[in-house]
Amino acid sequence: GVCNFVEVKSLTYAEYVDGVVDYVAVDCEKKLGVLLRDGKYLTGALDKRVFELLQKSKQVLIKPNDITVEAIFDLCTDQATLVSGAKISVIGVGNIGFKCALKLTEAGAEVSLWDRKARELNAIAATMNVVKPKGTLATPRPCNTIEQSCIDKDILISCVSASDIVNEDHIKLLNQNALVIDVGKGNLSRDAVEVINETDRTLVRLDVGYQMIRRLETMMFRTDLDRPNRKRVGTLKMVSGGAVGEAGTVIVDNVSEPRFIVGLCDGVGGIDLISDRRK
Repeated sequence: GVCNFVEVKSLTYAEYVDGVVDYVAVDCEKKLGVLLRDGKYLTGALDKRVFELLQKSKQVLIKPNDITVEAIFDLCTDQATLVSGAKISVIGVGNIGFKCALKLTEAGAEVSLWDRKARELNAIAATMNVVKPKGTLATPRPCNTIEQSCIDKDILISCVSASDIVNEDHIKLLNQNALVIDVGKGNLSRDAVEVINETDRTLVRLDVGYQMIRRLETMMFRTDLDRPNRKRVGTLKMVSGGAVGEAGTVIVDNVSEPRFIVGLCDGVGGIDLISDRRK
């Protein structure tokens, strides 16, 4: 794997491994472009240029920020018996922090928010309340200070792109068995780390390795079972993977190697209720 912060180098790496590996995973999140020495400007569509460059290897697309959010959520569910009702502080509500806070709110957690952009924080919390399902009772709460967001929390998630944001005083406000997740890497001061090590609290430097592997495996080893597909054998019509068939088409688990029948298409994307039709 290669992680770099110069977009042009990514093309060099992709060209180097083309044909050496079966798959090349590319970050498909659109980033700011780069100005080359010859005056040309490359847009942030890295996936498009790598796709055009590869001749032998196959490109698969990943969204690292979403994978990071999944890793955070998995850590929270491991720590708390129930995320519903857990008191969680999210420090830094940018792309990752926003998605993480929304996901935890939808799971029923009591989420407190803090961000350096104080003027935007209320709007961010209001947006979450608009986006979340109407049936979700939990409501994210914006806080004026980090201290306020840390009081009596079970989990602290720091997603700030800066060092030493969380100090020892913030840690002391958390519950005694709290989980602290350093997403931004280096968000905690040395004193904060020492306080955690002296108590029953747990500090985790977020690792997305498992979630990344799981995502890559899902993309690389997809089968017809995962894709909308249709097949005709004589007069028999079959569909699988969510493909919409005309009325009477047989829905199976996999049109390539069917093992069982799910039902019959009703012609508009649903399953025909045979028992009702017999009536």
